[in-house]
Amino acid sequence: MQALHVRTCSPLYLKEGGGVLRQAPTLQTLVQRCMGRAHMLLPVGIAPLLPRQDKLAWLQGCSAIAADNAQTACVRVPRYSARQGRAMHIEGLSGSWSYSGAAVAALPWLRLAEHLQLGGKTTLGFGALKIDSSALAPWHD
Repeated sequence: MQALHVRTCSPLYLKEGGGVLRQAPTLQTLVQRCMGRAHMLLPVGIAPLLPRQDKLAWLQGCSAIAADNAQTACVRVPRYSARQGRAMHIEGLSGSWSYSGAAVAALPWLRLAEHLQLGGKTTLGFGALKIDSSALAPWHD
C-alpha cells in the first residue's frame, strides 16, 4: 500500500477544539491548514487560484484519512518573552506519522506545507515538516 510519511523538523503548534493538538493530525487538518496559510501569505489569497467548490472537494477527499503509525510526543520549548519579561514554554507536537491510501492525492498540498510551515508560532521556527513519498510508485505517462 502506498503511504505518505510526515516527520516534524520542528514542533508543530496546531490548535483544535480549543486546545493544542497532542496527537497526529488528520490529513484534512493538515491540508486545511496549508490552504489557510497559502491564503494568508498570497496578496490576493487563494480564491482566484482555488475556487470554493475545488477547496471543498479537496477537503472532502481528505476527510476520512486519519494518521497511522504515529510516533509522536508533546514537547515544551522554552523561550523568553521580552514583552512579558519572563520565561515561558510553548507546546508543540513532535514526531512522525503516515497517511495511507488516497492520501497520495494530497501530496501537492503537503509539498507546499514543507515550504510554508504550518500552525502557529512559525516566526519562532515552529511547524517545519518533511514529507517522504519515496515509497510511492513512480509516475508513469
